[in-house]
Amino acid sequence: MRRAAFAVIAAFVLLLAVMVPRGPAWAAWSDTGTVASDALSAGTIPVTTASCGTLGIGSVTFTWTAVTGATGYVVHYGAGGATTQTLSAGTTSFQATGAVTNGTFYVEAQRQFASTTWTSAQSNSRTYTVVALVLGVCV
Repeated sequence: MRRAAFAVIAAFVLLLAVMVPRGPAWAAWSDTGTVASDALSAGTIPVTTASCGTLGIGSVTFTWTAVTGATGYVVHYGAGGATTQTLSAGTTSFQATGAVTNGTFYVEAQRQFASTTWTSAQSNSRTYTVVALVLGVCV
C-alpha cells in the first residue's frame, strides 16, 4: 500500500514539474542596450586595388589605390604574402628592399573604430620576381 501511495505521489510531482510554467521563454535571452541613433547599418571597408610600381635595382615597389576612411594599410609580401608591414593612412606605395626574394604581394585596408580595428578583404595579388638578386620585376 505504501509503495502504491509513494508511486502516485511521485507521478504527481513529476507531472507538476513538467506542466508548471517556468516563466517567459525570452527571459533567459533578454538583454538591454541603448541606441544613440535612429539608424543602424552594417559597414564594410572597400577593397583596394594593388598594382606594380617602379622597378628598381635590388628592390620592388608596390602601389595601391587609396581607400576613403582608411586609417592604415597592411602590406603582405614575400613567399605567399607571409611578411607584413603596417603603414599609415595616406600611404599608397611600399618599396621592398634588402634581401628581397620572389613572392606575392597584396594589401588590406584598415579602419579604426574606438577600440576595434576593421580590416578589408585582401586586394588582388601581384607576383614579383627578383632576377639575379638585382632587378625586381612585378607582374
